[in-house]
Parts: sequence; structure tokens; C-alpha cells
Amino acid sequence: MSSSLQAFSGKRVLMLGWEFPPVHSGGLGVACYGLARALRSVIELTFVVPRTTEASVLEGVTLVGLNHLDKKIQITRPELSRLEGSLPELEYYQLSAVASDSVRAGYLAQAGLERLPIAELMDDQEVYGSKLLQKVSAYAEAVVAKYGDHFEFDLIHAHDWLTYLAGVRLKKKTGKPLVVHVHALETDRAGKEVRNTMYFVERLGLQMADKVIAVSEYTKQTVHELYGIREDKIVAIHNGIDPQPVFRHEHHVPEKIVAFIGRLTHQKGPFYLLETAEKVIRQYPHVRFVIAGTGDKMKEMIDWTAYKGLSRNFLFTGFINREKVEQLLAVADVYFMPSVSEPFGLTALEAAQFGVPCVISKQSGVAEILKYAIKADYFDTTTFATEIVKLLTDDNYRKQVAGDIGHQLEDMKWDDAALRVVRVYKDFLIN
Repeated sequence: MSSSLQAFSGKRVLMLGWEFPPVHSGGLGVACYGLARALRSVIELTFVVPRTTEASVLEGVTLVGLNHLDKKIQITRPELSRLEGSLPELEYYQLSAVASDSVRAGYLAQAGLERLPIAELMDDQEVYGSKLLQKVSAYAEAVVAKYGDHFEFDLIHAHDWLTYLAGVRLKKKTGKPLVVHVHALETDRAGKEVRNTMYFVERLGLQMADKVIAVSEYTKQTVHELYGIREDKIVAIHNGIDPQPVFRHEHHVPEKIVAFIGRLTHQKGPFYLLETAEKVIRQYPHVRFVIAGTGDKMKEMIDWTAYKGLSRNFLFTGFINREKVEQLLAVADVYFMPSVSEPFGLTALEAAQFGVPCVISKQSGVAEILKYAIKADYFDTTTFATEIVKLLTDDNYRKQVAGDIGHQLEDMKWDDAALRVVRVYKDFLIN
């Protein structure tokens, strides 16, 4: 960071997040870590997450896990109408992906659950899990109780919908400016027409924020069009990537490897992945698709490969940790990401860093900056298949695509992203 940023010396930011390595399940945690690491030399940063472990350490950042908070709290339904009069009454919503029973929309606890130790609820091994809505409610209550009266900070920075309610309530109580950071949207996860609990909480946070950071121009446009937020209130700041030693391994699998890393949900285009894979295998059967991740579409995908007689061409690993992600990228011949709606797509940057040619959907934020990646509409499985086969069979083409992409990464560091974030802070912190 340049000396011109010394004006921020002594300024304090309270950052609210849901994931932070090693307690994370995907790109949100990686992005929060990278940004916090880059910001720590400029801003005094306190980062609050539901759960930390002994391994949750980042020098220069005060990392707070609410699973260590020795306090009982009352979980109540927030009176959202006080904060935003036009918010419609929310009804019962079944969070089918993670909950076995209906919970009151907004953030009510289950019937009979009145008071509970915050640490007990937050110490859940699942980052999300079956008590997600209760945890989000408790997170908001605990953050306001802990920081609403007894902590001096200059700005609130909230990551994704899980922390928006806490950010809004804290802003209302303290009068401090609120920046919300959009890594993903419910309209990405569930479709453009969705109007469920998560959508309305996202909209509340976006409306109450003083500034909105979107991880791509694609996401910025979505926030404007589907949530009604003024464009001049939104700034697009792409995610970065940390320079690190990368390596390549010769793998001992006889087939070439096409890798996918991500949640197996509708958003990631799993059945476009399978349709593409079938077309690839017909032309080039000596290929193995390694699918790293888990989600509600996983069983259907496995069943489909068995029905098609293609099981030998697939390996479903389930969730893998950071070390194994790197091991997979070190042996992959192609990285494939056919997302239907992808706010960014950090794994594509990581694959490029490992020298893996990337085939990605045009409907992804990372497509804006990976100029030399192979791109097609998420539904264009014929183009995807043609390009993947060419990459698998033409070594010169594969090296050219991988090399062209790799040259771009020098200007995509987290320090560059952090500098843009600091410019957003400047409007509120420097008079």
C-alpha cells in the first residue's frame, strides 16, 4: 500500500462475515481471508464470524468467533418494518436444502426456543447446517449486544446476506456507515424470479447500505435490475488472488482430467456439466471428470452417470480441503465451470494460477477479467464439448490457452482489490 494511505491510520473497521479459514466451505471464506489480509496494513480490522478455532489466526487482524462468547441471548423476530416500511410480510419458508422443519421467515427461532447460550449454537461444526436461520438471528443479536455500545469503530463492512441484518441493526444503533459486500445473491442461487426470505433480507441490506460492493459488473447489474438499487450506489470490485508457489504433477490416471470445483447446486449448472461431459466422452473417451464438491444435486448427478453407463468416466470426491484442491489443480488438464449465474467464480482464477486452461460460462463475473479463457453461454454444451476435446487432444492449443490466461494474473492480486475497497472507505472515513 502506498504512503498516501497513511490518512487511514487509526481508523477502525468492524467487518462482519460468515466464513473465515479454516472454518469455511467455499469461495466466501477464501475471499474474506484474502481481502482482510490485504487490508490489515491500512485499517485496524476486527472481523466477527460465527465460529473460530485455534487455527483461526491472521496476524494484524482481531478475529472474533461468537462460539467463544459467554453470554445468553434472546432470539426474537426483528421488526423489519421499522427499518424498511415497504418490506412485505414474510410468511413461513421451508429452507429445504438444510432444514427438516419449517421456521418462521425472517429469523424466528423454532417454537419453544427462547434463550440459549450463543457459544453453543455457534459451535456447530457445519458452516451453514440445519440451524442456519437461528444462527443468523443469534449472530445479529450477539453483534449488536457486543458492539452496539462498548466498541469504538468508524465503519461497518458486512459480507453477504447472512450478516446484513446485523449490519443494518448496528448501523441503526450506532449511526456508523454501512458497506455491504455482495459475493452472491439469492437470485443467483434460486433463479431471477425468486422472492423468498433471503431475497428480502438481501434487499433490506442493500437498501440500508451507504455503499454496495459487488464482486463483478455482472453482479452490479443484477443488484440494480433485480433489487432496485441505484447504479451510482454500487461499485464493482473484482476478487483477487494471492501470489503463491504453484506446481504441476504428472498424474498416474490413464485418462486426461477435467476438473470442476464448487457446490453441486442449480446455480453451478450441474446438468449442463453432465450434458457437456457426455458429448466429450463420445468424441474422446479417455477422460475423467473429477467433480469436487457437494450439494443438493449430487445424488441426481451420480444417478445420471450410472444410468448413462458413464460412471467410470466420473469421480465424485465430495467436499475437499484447500490442500486437496491444490493437488487436483496441479494434475488437471482442463478446468470447467458452466455456471448458470456466477457472481464471480474464484476457483477459475485459482485454476489459471496453476496453469490450467479454463472453460467457463459467459454468465460469470470472472469472465470479465479472464480475457483468454474459453467462454460460451452456460447452455451451449456443444461449444463447451468441442473446446474441451480440442484442449485434451491438442497439447499446443492447451499450452497456448493456459499461458495466455496466466499472463493476466499479475494484475489480479488482493492488494489491488483492497486498494479499491479503501477508496470506498475514503468517502466515509476521510473528511
